[in-house]
Amino acid sequence: MVQLVTPSDEYRRWLLAALIWLAFVTWSAGDPNLPVFTEEREAAALTFVRRHYPDLLPLLERVRRSDVKRYQQEISEIFQLSEALTELRLHDERRYQLELERWKTESKALVLVARLSTAQVAERTDLQAELRDSAKRLVDLDVELLRLRIEELERELAEAREEMTRAEERRDARIQERYQFLFDLARRRGMMR
Repeated sequence: MVQLVTPSDEYRRWLLAALIWLAFVTWSAGDPNLPVFTEEREAAALTFVRRHYPDLLPLLERVRRSDVKRYQQEISEIFQLSEALTELRLHDERRYQLELERWKTESKALVLVARLSTAQVAERTDLQAELRDSAKRLVDLDVELLRLRIEELERELAEAREEMTRAEERRDARIQERYQFLFDLARRRGMMR
């Protein structure tokens, strides 16, 4: 039996889903030092959303209409994320792509949660399958990011080992250089005659 949903019920469900989404985003962001909300930052955040996951815009609009303070917080978090991703892109394109994909997948999952809360019974199975796919993709992305971090750490460890080997090979010469530096320093300061 199909249950009819009145617009007010649908609105309440969307609002509940939006609050769940906001709680998740706030929890996942974890940074209490958000940038101050400004119209310029709002425009930048919305441009970022339009470019990378426009399906999030209706949900943000619903939050804006129902809770302006919460909307501003979410916009500030999105702005902060977009700035961090821009900085990351300058230094590590591969990690940037993975982090961006993770954000898009999380956003898709949250939109699915919102849709699931208002979906008719017939739609729920498909939405749940999409949500499971999103969860799987998020776990895969977490693993890829961990693998990338391990590669970075292994590279740093190899560099540190090479540096240690060079230091050990030049140990006697370095001792003499350090001694001479300290001796000359003492003589310049008049500590030795």
